Amino acid sequence: MPLTRLQPSDTLSDILGTLKQPSEYVRGVLGNLMVCKKEHGSACVRIGTTGGGISPHYRIEPDGAFSRDDWLEEKFWQAYNGRNHKKLEWGFAELRDQHWSPKSMNFDEVQDLLGKLRNYSRKP
Repeated sequence: MPLTRLQPSDTLSDILGTLKQPSEYVRGVLGNLMVCKKEHGSACVRIGTTGGGISPHYRIEPDGAFSRDDWLEEKFWQAYNGRNHKKLEWGFAELRDQHWSPKSMNFDEVQDLLGKLRNYSRKP
């Protein structure tokens, strides 16, 4: 099977077909999104675009507007290993935008995606 490259603007929902274990991967991402949401009131995820999409690293950040000074806060942006969902000890160089999809998914979107993967639908 040839290695596929992620597209620069892919989101988590775009790469479900390339993930090794989609439901478990999305569950791990959602768990880390919850930590950011509790701390900042919102959260979104961007996937790393340099790999093949089997278990890409991802970056979690608060959803919404932020200032340039927020880049200087180490806790504002967090990157996670796509295989074990543990925080990566990366600095500014690795966390800058060029390594991550410009499109993101927020907490609710990822939660809905996991529900679809598990054939769960919310009751009206």
